[in-house]
Amino acid sequence: MIIAVKNECAKLGRESETMKRCVDGEMLVPLIRGVANEVLESFKGKLDDALDGEVISVDELHDAKRKVGENPNWQHWFTVAKVKGAERMKVKAEEYAKKSWPGSEFIGNSLRAMVV
Repeated sequence: MIIAVKNECAKLGRESETMKRCVDGEMLVPLIRGVANEVLESFKGKLDDALDGEVISVDELHDAKRKVGENPNWQHWFTVAKVKGAERMKVKAEEYAKKSWPGSEFIGNSLRAMVV
């Protein structure tokens, strides 16, 4: 994800490394998480639509066995994890920023699913 405003925000702090870390971790990571949370239900719906046959959506992984047992004609089941946590995203952003700023541009899999 490319966020053009990042450079303008970094300029506010004279583009210092401290300001870049702040923009990455305190502004861009929450923005990425906000977008991911906003589209989470749509993501589940699109995943459901993409699978053929009898599909089961499992909200909690520990319920998978029960839900599959209740639906003997299932062909696919899926579960979608919660949006990746802010602290984990900040760590990843810092790691990626060592190579290219902002590191948050390289954060992947904010939304994660498992399909069986």
